[in-house]
Amino acid sequence: MQIDYTPPLFEFKPVEHKKVVAGFDCQPFGAGQNGRLKDDFGGKFVRVRGPDKIMCHLMFGVLALTVEQSMRLLM
Repeated sequence: MQIDYTPPLFEFKPVEHKKVVAGFDCQPFGAGQNGRLKDDFGGKFVRVRGPDKIMCHLMFGVLALTVEQSMRLLM
């Protein structure tokens, strides 16, 4: 017994990934810094309550990120 061939209902097309323009990635600069703030400087899990405390917590993370970037620039 042979199974009849059924053509697919649709074709898979390759997904276009991020385009590289003139050797640079098209992701905005701020997106990478926001990711580092969330991953490395406590922006993902804020364990304080109240808007003033949250702002202080996040601004300390921004300050630490700025100092680290400045240290990288100087070295």
